[in-house]
Formats: sequence, structure tokens, C-alpha cells
Amino acid sequence: VSKYLPEFKPKNDTKTEITLRMLMAHRSGLMREPPLGSYFDNKPPDLKGTITSLNDLPLIYAPKERLKYSNAAIAVVGRVLE
Repeated sequence: VSKYLPEFKPKNDTKTEITLRMLMAHRSGLMREPPLGSYFDNKPPDLKGTITSLNDLPLIYAPKERLKYSNAAIAVVGRVLE
């Protein structure tokens, strides 16, 4: 994903790069809700702000390790498509 979206830089200590397929399949290791731009925000930022709020945050688990629903992952896919 980093080649399409250089502003997306979560803390990934593994050697496995997060792919679009992993994001869409909820196997990226990203947290469920982004710190900014979740449905809990009264005034959500733009999509770029949502994506950059994930920077330097650790993954919940290694990419491809398991399935966990993530609105944050779908936001990343949306930003790539944007």
C-alpha cells in the first residue's frame, strides 16, 4: 500500500507489507477504529486526516495473522481509491 499511499505509516514491526487485499479482507492488523474520523467523532476530519492519524500506531497483530474487522482498513482503501 505504501507505494500508492506514502502518507500511510502505521508502526509495522513485521517484514510483511500491508496490501490492499489484506485491508479489504480485514487481515491487515490495523485497529478497528482510527483515532480520528471514526463514527464517534462529531466533526470528522477529511480522509487524509483519518489516514495520517494511524501513523506510528502499532498494529493489533501481524498482517495476515488473523481476521479482525477494521473500519480503519476500509478508510485506507478509500483513500487509495480517492
